[in-house]
Amino acid sequence: MRNFSMAKFGSLLIVLFLSYPLNILAQYVVGPGDTASITVVTENLGSLVIINDDSVGTTPIFAHPVKAGKHKVTVQRINKQSWFASDWTGTYDVEPGDSLVLHPAFRLTYHIQSKPYGAMVYNNEVFQGETPLVLEYDESENNRLVLEKKGYFSQVVDCKPMGEHLIKVVLEADDDYWIEQEILQRKIKTKISRRKKYTYLSTALSLASGVSAVWLKNRADKYYEDYKSEIDPQKMDTLFDKAEQYDRLSTVAFGALQVSFGFSLYFFVKSNSAH
Repeated sequence: MRNFSMAKFGSLLIVLFLSYPLNILAQYVVGPGDTASITVVTENLGSLVIINDDSVGTTPIFAHPVKAGKHKVTVQRINKQSWFASDWTGTYDVEPGDSLVLHPAFRLTYHIQSKPYGAMVYNNEVFQGETPLVLEYDESENNRLVLEKKGYFSQVVDCKPMGEHLIKVVLEADDDYWIEQEILQRKIKTKISRRKKYTYLSTALSLASGVSAVWLKNRADKYYEDYKSEIDPQKMDTLFDKAEQYDRLSTVAFGALQVSFGFSLYFFVKSNSAH
């Protein structure tokens, strides 16, 4: 650890001593009043540096002269063995006289897959997304992920620079959960079946009530018409009583139609909402 700190301290001294004079030199190379410089230092020496699609050398790069403005800087990995290990890229806008010093930190890509898919992924209790998922972390970081999915036991996976970068996880089913779900589904199906029966019965009652109301109303109207055309007082009283009786029955049947239709609609909505 002491040797590493001394190495970084030495690199910093070199940057400080070389940046200033090279930046002055850059004014003559690029043009006075319109110059800046870019320094790139990485922990792993020898990484190829590309500025605006032009290779400018390998790290460390000290006070490379550039014109003021926007510049895209790419630092390529050494011995890149996998497409999970991406190059470093950044875009910077430098003003005349600026001395931009970069310490690129390479990132590693991790592909997280689960069976079944759709597991929620957390890093330090922070939601990252659902599988399948692609994550990027600094190559020096170790990250512990937790995969969670309803009906399955949680599983922990580690994202390590020297570990696997294509991580496939098979989640173990929670049998108790699925048994509870099966029981719940049976209860729901039973409830739906019962409500459907009530719907059919209330619909049948609505139909019968409607037919009865029409038939009774017609009978009441017929007796009333006979009453109006009858001249015998005794028969008139009998016909009027029958007209009144059938009219009351028609009213009751119509009321039953409304009530049964209301129940039929209620049970229909309930049986469908239970899904």
